[in-house]
Amino acid sequence: MTKLIGLLFITSAVIIAGWWVARDCPHKNWMFAVCLLALFSGAFLIVQDRATEITVKGIGTIKAAAEQASIDAQVVRDLRERIEAQSATVDLVAQQATSAKQLGEELSQKAQVADKKLAKLDTALATAQSRVGELQEVTEFTKTVLAAQNDDRKAFDRLGTWAGDPKFRFRSEAEAAWATVLDEHAKSLYMSGFTVPWRQGVDPTKFGINDLRQNYAGAPVYLRPALIEYVWKREDISKKDRLAFLADVVADDPSLHAVEYAGRFLSDALEAKLKPLAVKELLQVWNQKKTSVK
Repeated sequence: MTKLIGLLFITSAVIIAGWWVARDCPHKNWMFAVCLLALFSGAFLIVQDRATEITVKGIGTIKAAAEQASIDAQVVRDLRERIEAQSATVDLVAQQATSAKQLGEELSQKAQVADKKLAKLDTALATAQSRVGELQEVTEFTKTVLAAQNDDRKAFDRLGTWAGDPKFRFRSEAEAAWATVLDEHAKSLYMSGFTVPWRQGVDPTKFGINDLRQNYAGAPVYLRPALIEYVWKREDISKKDRLAFLADVVADDPSLHAVEYAGRFLSDALEAKLKPLAVKELLQVWNQKKTSVK
């Protein structure tokens, strides 16, 4: 813009000076001075930008430095504006970071509390499992005792096994229960003189020992004491065969009542003087004497 004004001054001065001379106007010296001033003013306006470009050795032009400084200042202003615009975001991020740290600390504390509670829960669970195990053992023991008192041979034998096991929790109780059942089946008063209800048309006197064994194997539990008594009274069958039959009943029959009757007859015949359910001892005596029995 200053260059355009300077050019206008110079052009105007030249035109006015020429017109003034051509018209031969008076006061030419005064007019020349004015035109010369206009020329210098226009020249000054045209070259003022260049006038600032003063070269200094080793530094460069002052104008270039000024322009670069202006650019740098603008960059700094822009950067400051961006920082100011983002300051809220930075503050928010910092706040969130602080909140996250606090949350992390709270979670860490809660995790520690949870670990302690879990440890207590594990201990309680282990104790509960131990108690459950104890309860199961008590239940199993009680069921076994009841079964042994209700004619279950396997339960009676199991009580005997527990009674001889020093590691069994209820060893003394098992021994007492086993002895109680043993005595219950060794009373001096017991029933005898049974009548076996043979099928019509069947003559049992014609049965040999093997036939009688087969009939016994298929007989219901409540008839077995009667069959045992019948076999033992069959004097037409050798004593050795009858004692072998009794010994087998004592060794394998699942009914304690059947074992009791067979044990009574076996103990009396061998003069063992043992209780009917003293199975192990009775069988030892039988094995010792059976070779001499005829």
